[in-house]
Amino acid sequence: MSKAFDKVDHGILLKHLETRGIPIRMFTWIHSSLSCRKKRVAANGQFSSWKDVTSGVLQGGVLSPYLLLVYMSSRTTKHATTTNIGYAVDIGLSRWIPCITAESDNTMQEEATHLNSWATQNSLVMNGDKSDELRI
Repeated sequence: MSKAFDKVDHGILLKHLETRGIPIRMFTWIHSSLSCRKKRVAANGQFSSWKDVTSGVLQGGVLSPYLLLVYMSSRTTKHATTTNIGYAVDIGLSRWIPCITAESDNTMQEEATHLNSWATQNSLVMNGDKSDELRI
């Protein structure tokens, strides 16, 4: 994923947290830390107007990697036999395909398309420059 820490949609993240049944005080604390944040740009003594921050988790925050993992954990695969492994924003999809059908098999392309659709629905962007297909 490209710039995933910056693109975490607060509304989607809070829904994921809510469905996991975290204690209400923790949910309220996280909601509060994500809400009412503002940003502006300063350059050469000039300042832009303040804008609301509606996405992203604080990079360097102790809780941020956990929040990103919760956000990323809603990924699914199109085929039940596809292995879906993720480490933060890096995702690995793998599946066994018989040699006899390997040339005509398009299930990995289907998985990549499915993953890209999930990313789009969750306000994330796939980084195609870092994506590879490996056939063994």
